[in-house]
Amino acid sequence: MEQDIYLDVYFSFNFLMDFFVLFLTGIIIKNNKKIYR
Repeated sequence: MEQDIYLDVYFSFNFLMDFFVLFLTGIIIKNNKKIYR
């Protein structure tokens, strides 16, 4: 049972990190567009 919990935490953490990276890159792209214009 404990291993299942660790796997759930690991996968949810990976999902959050992927979402966070996409969010950050989106902000950076928006900022770059503002700078160029």
